[in-house]
Amino acid sequence: MEFLTPGAKVKCMSFLEFRQKVKAKEILVKPGVLLPFFDYVITNNDREVVAILGGRVEGDSLLICEMYLCKRSTGTRVNVEINPEDMIDAQSSFSKGNYTVGWAHGHLGYGVFMSGTDIATQTDYQAIFPDSVALVVDPFHEGNLGFGFFRIRSKKAYKMDYRFLV
Repeated sequence: MEFLTPGAKVKCMSFLEFRQKVKAKEILVKPGVLLPFFDYVITNNDREVVAILGGRVEGDSLLICEMYLCKRSTGTRVNVEINPEDMIDAQSSFSKGNYTVGWAHGHLGYGVFMSGTDIATQTDYQAIFPDSVALVVDPFHEGNLGFGFFRIRSKKAYKMDYRFLV
């Protein structure tokens, strides 16, 4: 076991270096994980709803394995607020080894994009966990169900590629 000499200088990584090193290069989604949220968005089509994404980083991939529907959270047609109890319950509901890796919400007929509020929320998530993602779902996007995963870089939202595990 090595000990540091008192007064010795230790090189620490900056937060920016840390954030750049932990970026997962791809998003992998377990089959069936998103279906309950799609159903939740469609059946609550008079208001925005929210969910917490559960998963983990494996190698260069962010694996989305679970989702917790935030049924105590409140929303209108244009916004939603996450109930803190839902955040706590989400984490305790995830399987061992999984943790919060992002959030999901619906845009009811407005398109698949990140609003200014969404960007601020996702920026907060990424400050805590740089690999986190936001999922936006619009059940009425161009006559179909549309969705996309996003991350924030330099205060702008970027749509992320993803694939389903088969």
